[in-house]
Amino acid sequence: MEETKPSTTTSGILQVRLVPQDGSDELHIKAKPTTQVKRLIDAFAKERNLSSSRLRVIHEGQTLPTESTLGDCGISDGDSLEITVEQLGG
Repeated sequence: MEETKPSTTTSGILQVRLVPQDGSDELHIKAKPTTQVKRLIDAFAKERNLSSSRLRVIHEGQTLPTESTLGDCGISDGDSLEITVEQLGG
């Protein structure tokens, strides 16, 4: 059985779109497949002047672990990732 790897551009860089759940403008990021999800969260938080501790990244309905890399999560060039704010309580 063959293992599929995320597609990358010729330079090995992925272009991903971070799409906020609130409908504000999306953020385009270039990152390597070895980049941790936490770095994307930190970049988004810095750009929007938000606290990164409550932000989560969702891809295809699954919350991505912050310690995982884009490659580990199967993120491909051109993928869109949803950014949400963690909700506490009921």
